[in-house]
Amino acid sequence: MNEILLNLEKINDLLANNEAITIEEFTKITLLTAKIENKVVRLCEVMDWVAVNDELPDNHVTVLVAFKNEGMSSLRTGYWCGNSWIVNGGKPILTEEIVYWKKLPQPPCA
Repeated sequence: MNEILLNLEKINDLLANNEAITIEEFTKITLLTAKIENKVVRLCEVMDWVAVNDELPDNHVTVLVAFKNEGMSSLRTGYWCGNSWIVNGGKPILTEEIVYWKKLPQPPCA
């Protein structure tokens, strides 16, 4: 994991400075990106997250949703209403902004 973080810092520095990169660096970036995407997919599978491209929840059932632009740590509750997502009690969201959803956990026993 430390190797990934170090490489991400290097990539960020290269992009921030608009520096040209070599074929070797491009290959490393491509391989690193594939590794990260694979880890995200595995993590989502472990945590019971469902990609919206694979399946949508039943209409009007409240679920947790994760946003593409805000990262996986940005979660909201919302529901699918047949043609769009409604989050935070009524705010419609563009469909492509939500990438994963998950059923809400059962409440603890009283």
